Amino acid sequence: QSTWGNLRMRVASIVSLCHVLAVAVCDQSSHAQNFAVIVDTSRFWHNYRHSANSVGIYHMMRRLGVPDSSIVLMLADDAACNSRNPFPTRVYSRNPITTNLYDTDIEVDYRGSQVTVANFLRVLTGRHEPHVPNSQRLTSDNKSNIFVYLTGHGGDEFLKFQDHEALSAQDIADAFEQMHQQKRYQKILFVIDTCQAATMLSRIYSPNIIGLASSLKDQSSYAYSTNDQIGVPLADRFTHFLLEWVDQLPATSDASMAELVRFLNSKPLNSNLAYRIDLCGQSLSEIRLMDYFAHSKVPTAVVPDLGFSNIHNNETHVPPNRPETTIESNLFENEREGIDMTQSVFFETKSNDIRANALNTDLIGQGMFATFVFTFVWIIGSRWL
Repeated sequence: QSTWGNLRMRVASIVSLCHVLAVAVCDQSSHAQNFAVIVDTSRFWHNYRHSANSVGIYHMMRRLGVPDSSIVLMLADDAACNSRNPFPTRVYSRNPITTNLYDTDIEVDYRGSQVTVANFLRVLTGRHEPHVPNSQRLTSDNKSNIFVYLTGHGGDEFLKFQDHEALSAQDIADAFEQMHQQKRYQKILFVIDTCQAATMLSRIYSPNIIGLASSLKDQSSYAYSTNDQIGVPLADRFTHFLLEWVDQLPATSDASMAELVRFLNSKPLNSNLAYRIDLCGQSLSEIRLMDYFAHSKVPTAVVPDLGFSNIHNNETHVPPNRPETTIESNLFENEREGIDMTQSVFFETKSNDIRANALNTDLIGQGMFATFVFTFVWIIGSRWL
């Protein structure tokens, strides 16, 4: 009986060791630092709201503790110094116009003609000329969460830059894949406020990327709150209400993306939200917004539910490593999250293989380690038994 008791203790110890190792392997939630890339892509005075959108997002990040050294801010037009601005050196995004967003603390890293598709892609991928200063570089690594925010004029799978070139959905999808291959991020939250914004999420195929878009294909993204003195809209509806909600939260908040989506759906956006979570292995309620918006705080370890059961098996032609995506009303997912599907939609890939390949890129190392652990346990257990 003593021998049997010793054996049980040894087996219990091995099980405990395996549990500790499994948690260490599966915990992908901790990260070292948060970064942001914030881009206004529009020129001309009538696009004042796009500058205000971007500067508002910049101040949101700063208020929540993210240092300027971790933010790359790109403004295509200097609305603050535009000759039509009745309030020189000032930018406002809300009525009444009391809070100047273009204050002395703001640091613009790319402005005017520097805001190009090529420079934006270089920021993401790190493919700069040697002379580019660190202030214009995204110095992230594989322990970094990155918030990417874009605002401007867009269409079906494109976003205009400066009215003379365009970023395509495939461009940004391939840039994200380069970032993944180069280990430049742990997770990315990609938010875009433009007409037909959802189409810019459609080509993304790299793991651990979350997407949130202000409008569906064939929908506009609408302006909000025109000011009579300034003469143009001060913000876009989607960004205005996003900032209204986040501005009430402290950096330590555990607010989830599900709560944000519910709030936005309750507001008069005049368009439908779209989001993609199929690449990140988390539900909306598991996505903690301050893991992207605030100065990094290491959250409690969790083992995410990868949710492969939600993938549709529709047959379709998909080029290698390019997921063909569709907008689906995933009622089960959204009933669980408490989200009104008349207001928002959920992107899903049509192919099991595409999503599995994207996830397996990161999981293969974990699988090899787990195999080693269990082989070791089996060998030791066989000797004891």
